[in-house]
Amino acid sequence: MFETFLLAGGLVAGILLFFRLFARKRKPMARSALGYQATLRQKAVKSSTNSRYAAVSCNGHCSAIKRLQGKRFLEREAPRLPVPGCPAARCDCMYTHHDDRRTGRRDRRGLSQIAKEFFNYSEQPNRRNRPGRRAAD
Repeated sequence: MFETFLLAGGLVAGILLFFRLFARKRKPMARSALGYQATLRQKAVKSSTNSRYAAVSCNGHCSAIKRLQGKRFLEREAPRLPVPGCPAARCDCMYTHHDDRRTGRRDRRGLSQIAKEFFNYSEQPNRRNRPGRRAAD
């Protein structure tokens, strides 16, 4: 009889331990507006790519974000949301992520090399590469 109680107690303890370790944590259902604002102030842009030059733009309907619409920021330099002066109790503004423009067919970094080769084949002097004012130039 004692062994039965011991076995039942061990089984209950094992079940409780299992739920304690592996049960999902629940988030509170309702947050106050001030708590929500504080959470948003601490929210920064999450990087969408591994590129150091990926850009974001701010989109929203409040008057404070209107002056930032159409401007692109590097992800690490983007303003935090909600922007100061946002009149909404719960800010719905968000970031739109843009890919790095220097990839694929839109990469224009190689054009300077083409321009150098153009002057080599045209037999015209490249007047943009003038010597400097110093004697060592």
